[in-house]
Amino acid sequence: MTHSRLSGSRRILAALLILLLGLAACGINQDLLGSWQLTDAADTGMDPTTRFEFRGDRTLLVTPVTPGLVLTYTSSPGGDLSITSKREGSSLLTVKMKYKLTGDQLEITDEDGRTLIFTKLDSPAP
Repeated sequence: MTHSRLSGSRRILAALLILLLGLAACGINQDLLGSWQLTDAADTGMDPTTRFEFRGDRTLLVTPVTPGLVLTYTSSPGGDLSITSKREGSSLLTVKMKYKLTGDQLEITDEDGRTLIFTKLDSPAP
């Protein structure tokens, strides 16, 4: 293989690696990662002890835990948030919401205009 072909192959490989790393980071706003304590649920009926933990693998842990329920999420820096739930024996259900981050405060508003307010508890583990 000639030097120019080898150099071109390396450039293509490097470009593919950058593309793959970029795709892996899509779908998650890094600022959401970590644990959030519910501080205002208005009239939603949510348990006031509720915590959301947004994880880097796109799973969402909500405590108190509902047995058999698996939650995943995607988010964008522009404020779009989708949470998909899967309960054993049921089909997937996706809820689309909007979120707003201000310092250590997270506001999540559903399609009906109900807003939950959370306060950041910690940063994600490295």
